[in-house]
Amino acid sequence: MHRCLGIVVAVLCFFQPCLGSAKEKDKEKEEPSANLAIPAELPGDARKSLEEAVEAFKKADEAKEGQNLISKALTKLKSAGQKAPKSPLPLYYLGILYQWKKNYPEAKRVLEKALKLNPTFHEAIVELADVHVWQKDLKGSLPLYDDALKLQPTYRAGLERKGITLLRLGKLSEAKNTLLQAQKPDPNPFLTRTILEIDVEMKGPDWLETFTRETENYRVFTPVSQDFANEIGARAELIRRAYNKIFPGVDKPDRKYPIWVYRDAESYHRAGGPMAAGGHYAPHLRKLVLFKYPSKETTFLVLNHESFHNYLHDYLNLAPQWFNEGLGDYFGPYEYVREGKREFMVSRPNKGRLDNVQEALRQKMCPPASELMLMSQQEMYRPSMAAIHYAQAWAMMYFMIEGKKPEYKNLLINYFGALRKGLDLDEAYKTTFGRIDMAKFDKEWKGFVMGLKRN
Repeated sequence: MHRCLGIVVAVLCFFQPCLGSAKEKDKEKEEPSANLAIPAELPGDARKSLEEAVEAFKKADEAKEGQNLISKALTKLKSAGQKAPKSPLPLYYLGILYQWKKNYPEAKRVLEKALKLNPTFHEAIVELADVHVWQKDLKGSLPLYDDALKLQPTYRAGLERKGITLLRLGKLSEAKNTLLQAQKPDPNPFLTRTILEIDVEMKGPDWLETFTRETENYRVFTPVSQDFANEIGARAELIRRAYNKIFPGVDKPDRKYPIWVYRDAESYHRAGGPMAAGGHYAPHLRKLVLFKYPSKETTFLVLNHESFHNYLHDYLNLAPQWFNEGLGDYFGPYEYVREGKREFMVSRPNKGRLDNVQEALRQKMCPPASELMLMSQQEMYRPSMAAIHYAQAWAMMYFMIEGKKPEYKNLLINYFGALRKGLDLDEAYKTTFGRIDMAKFDKEWKGFVMGLKRN
């Protein structure tokens, strides 16, 4: 199950909603599937066990990656599977939970077992296709999506995920047609924006003149000027060097990324840029999209931030929120410096985040670092606390990298390595930050940040 098909971004960025949630509104509009009904013929004890297990799964799904609830649901579903060995239903839900845990071989095993028990279980076929996607076998997922859609041609989740997979494979026309089918009968705002993005990608921007610049890692397109295109390309390369300086030794992907920079906010939004965004990374197209701000400083702050989401996506399909956004905010304010012929980027505090986190600390509103590091997407975005969570994520990152405590910087690098190996949110934490005195860490980052000046 795709909890999220893209990188989650906010404030300067665009939040790509999760597809495949069992509680998703669009799926609730569909007729209940017989495949998901608890078999009436089950003995009383087995039926009760399965009902409790499915309820535990739904609670975990509502919490969006709540680790304790996932563990509880796993235990209950395994028990239900033992009591109802001929039912594919516990195996189906286990297949979803194992995807959340990033245990894709086990997800594949239980889903294939479910399909031996019920070969027409189209929801399970779509989940098995999703496992192929997570394992970067996009082409291998398509026949499975097709098999599911032969059984249930209007299954929205199957159409959505097949369409997104086609988009990621660069099959724009096929992707658009599939996503249009998924829009019936009730349009999904996320898919509407995605289809608009596909249209713009196929037609190209409606600029009278396009200036381009190709660099080692990027292809820049803008209607502003050639000098501006050159500067965007140069800055993108410089900030990428800064990412590699913090995380040395990562493999360089063999691709170049498009960067589209519109003339202004109006033209950016007219072309499908989200209304609440000041720029975004389109993960399915691997493309940065932003606009030229009146302030040069703000334009490059957005570029630095958004480009990091692009950078991270090559190594993590789904990054923890505190890590992804904390580092995006850390790199955003990097400042360009030229000394003779030498050009480089220098870290600077994020002034807005600094103000927010210092006030939150004065009011004792920041959660423990361990809690923030284990937050789900929903928890991080809780409206009453989102600004504090983002500011704290930035502050913790700034402390670990700039606080002259090499043990914490090394821990951060090791945490990234654990995530790249495929460990889930809980396991990556346990093998790194979970092994140190986090109360001491909290005391140190707070003291460091309260001593920073806004200049």
